[in-house]
Amino acid sequence: VVAIGIRTANTVTISSVTIGGVTAEALHSVTSTVIGGAFINSTVAYYWAKIASGTSGDIIVTLPAAAARMAIQVWRVIGTPIVLDTGSDTIGNPLSDSITEVTGGIVLGATLGVGTAATSFTWSGLTEDNDTNVEVATTEFSTASAAFTSNSDLSISATMANQAATSPQAFALISLYPCPPRISLVGLDGRTVYLEAYKGDSDLS
Repeated sequence: VVAIGIRTANTVTISSVTIGGVTAEALHSVTSTVIGGAFINSTVAYYWAKIASGTSGDIIVTLPAAAARMAIQVWRVIGTPIVLDTGSDTIGNPLSDSITEVTGGIVLGATLGVGTAATSFTWSGLTEDNDTNVEVATTEFSTASAAFTSNSDLSISATMANQAATSPQAFALISLYPCPPRISLVGLDGRTVYLEAYKGDSDLS
């Protein structure tokens, strides 16, 4: 799973993403609502691809127009991720939202914003993975994550230092349940039935 943070002059929809040569699937995206000036729109987007083998590869993001800044965070998820819930925010400081998580699931967070001076983010509800200046000290891309052992609604926030009053901000959360591989059963009539284990409010066995 990758989180992509982009600053652009205009609202830009990602054309495609490949991870290690594999076409990635879009999971969730958020674009800032503050408009005005050059290269002021911020977008955070999540993509996923199943990589058969290997521990490294190129991540290629194709856009229909030029971007001013871009940063990418990578997480390794074992199994096919099922999107359980998403969250977003574009206004305020801290940026925040609530999201549902389940036993055995993970929650990922990513945010991109612009400050008046050297800036950083502080997370609450998740453990910070990365906090990076994107080419300049005033543009910050920050990510966080956590795995959970219970079912609940979680409040998550990211507070930005030296946030600009008209900062183009994008804050995106995604709750995933990494589904294990399917089990196939072939009946006497020749039909194949596929079973997928999912652990939510009740266990399947």
